[in-house]
Amino acid sequence: FIIDIDSTLAKATPEREECLKSDPPDWDGFLKPELVATDFPIKEAQRVLPEILRYHQVIFLTGRNEGLREVTSKWLIEHFDFHTDHNSLLMRPIGNEDLPSQYKRGQLSNLFYRFPHIAWIAIDDDLYMVGIYIELGIIPLMAPKCWEHMYVMKPDLETEQVLRR
Repeated sequence: FIIDIDSTLAKATPEREECLKSDPPDWDGFLKPELVATDFPIKEAQRVLPEILRYHQVIFLTGRNEGLREVTSKWLIEHFDFHTDHNSLLMRPIGNEDLPSQYKRGQLSNLFYRFPHIAWIAIDDDLYMVGIYIELGIIPLMAPKCWEHMYVMKPDLETEQVLRR
């Protein structure tokens, strides 16, 4: 799974969202680590993601920059009990001016090169990214709504129980 963070796992607090209402948006304020740390976890993602993490490889691919790695890693531990490393949490280099979608496209190319035989599923809130995922042959799921419709079947269920669900 390739999973975005902002608006996919994390809902920005009203204080962070307020930064985007100015003209031009206050991106520095929006990306302050102390504000990022207060994001709310999306409850439906908290219900499903731990089970996905138990059975599948997950790579978090975010438009956040490396300056937010520590706060993002702590947030993922606190809300999803997931410990990251540089291979499981891909973040833009500080100073990278690419649009998030441009950065993510490059990272996806690297993943395909490193893991050519993996069937990927992406969970993201960015409509533009959905087009990129489809173009690259990745199955996209639209967040945060997709979390409401997902449930994880336990591997020890009998076939009949699975069919009833």
